[in-house]
Amino acid sequence: KINVLGVIIKHYKTMSDQRGTMLMSDITVHFIVPLSLSFVLCWTYGIMKPAIASVFVNFGAITTALLMSAVIMIYEQKQKTITKISDIIEGNKSRDKLISLNTNKTIYEQLCHNVA
Repeated sequence: KINVLGVIIKHYKTMSDQRGTMLMSDITVHFIVPLSLSFVLCWTYGIMKPAIASVFVNFGAITTALLMSAVIMIYEQKQKTITKISDIIEGNKSRDKLISLNTNKTIYEQLCHNVA
């Protein structure tokens, strides 16, 4: 089973800056504008014709497949980054790249939440 609420909460938490402050511009772009547009379109045009609904279903299926492949690629990159971090920590190697690797790991985690 997939915890949809958990995915939504993690996606919502990525809408912040480095200090953890929520960005109103991100919330507006991702929530308020789409909801407003959908409400106006539904109010204006009423029920959607079956032909248009079919196009949206096909578009959604194709987009979902592409996003799932993107999630897999991002997850693989995140795992490689985690492996590099553990190699540096356990192998007592030079820690020059450790900060950038941790930043990359955080970015990959946020990308996974946003794409999912």
